[in-house]
This record gives sequence, structure tokens and C-alpha cells, in this order.
Amino acid sequence: MQTVKIGSSEIFLLGTIHGLVSEKEKVKSAFNLVKPEALALAVPSEDIPALAELSGGGEYEKREPDDAFLKKLSKYGAVELPPADLLEAHGAAKKLGIPVYAVDLDDAAYADAFCKHVSAWSLVRQSFRLKRMARRKYKVKTAEEFALEWDRLHNKVNGYRRLEEAREKKIAAEIRALAEKHKKILAVVDLQREKGIIEKLK
Repeated sequence: MQTVKIGSSEIFLLGTIHGLVSEKEKVKSAFNLVKPEALALAVPSEDIPALAELSGGGEYEKREPDDAFLKKLSKYGAVELPPADLLEAHGAAKKLGIPVYAVDLDDAAYADAFCKHVSAWSLVRQSFRLKRMARRKYKVKTAEEFALEWDRLHNKVNGYRRLEEAREKKIAAEIRALAEKHKKILAVVDLQREKGIIEKLK
């Protein structure tokens, strides 16, 4: 967990690997340590109602992921969807009675950013790259190392790298705005985006 000061406010950034079940323990520890006044989640606003329902005890079917990244990730521990870290974070915030904010691009903004940055040729190149990534043998030892290595390979196509940078800028801007209202914020973000978000907050 990294800490960034913005004026008189403290931002605690927790990078998690969505889909890895054990990440919920990191979230529990962060809540116990920080005792935040607000929670920022790096998800689109459209995801908040579903997280609220599911973290509040709503029934849902845990799904075995068919995503290539999550299949590879399962080498390092149990994986499932919806992501346990996000459910844990929303549930903990609800117990504390603190507000939850979605700070990522919403679905429409993401679609616009995708069209802006990812060309048809980039889409074709990425399709072939993902097939190679799915077949590749990864020699890294931890889930964190694997997630970062996968992200590095995924973003070798310039359009996809610019798309992720657009997400980082949006998340950082939203966190800055929240710092004007709250003194202590826990931000749960993708581990792969944590470094870029911190750089854009400083």
C-alpha cells in the first residue's frame, strides 16, 4: 500500500489483482489499518449497484473465469468472479457507513477512449498478441510479478498503452477531487495501474 498526500488529505492506494481470491485479505488489512473516511474503487460507475447488492448478501453464482489472464493467474491461487477484493472493499465500506466512489472511466467514456486510441490495426495486432500470451510459459514466481508481466506484454501495442494511461489520468483526477472533501481515502485500484496513478497524483 502506498500513501500520497494531497493538501491536508491522505490517499492510501492499495493495488490488488482482480480475480485472485486471496486479495480480499489485503483489503481487510487495509481497512483495519487505515480506517478510511471514504472508499474509491477503480471501477466504472455502472459497477457500483451490482457490488452493493452482492456485497450486501445478494445471491450470485461464483463463476470459473474463461479469461486467458485469469486462467494463467490460477497458478498462483484460487480465482473467481466477481472479484473478491472488490466485494470485500464495498462490504467493509458499507459496515463502516462510509461513501463509496467509482473513479474509473464509465462505460461510455471507456468506449470513447477505446475508439480514440485503438485503431483497427491495433485491434488485429492485439488479437494475435493475446493468443501468444495465452500460450506463453511464465517464469515469474508470484501473482504480483505475473500480473505486471502480463500487463507489460499487453500494453506493447501503443493504442492499448494509451488507453490504460487514459484510465490512470481519470482515476487520478477523481481521487484529487475526492481529496477536497475527505481527509483519509482508501483507493482500491488495479495493481497494474497503481504506479501510473501515483505518478499522476504527484
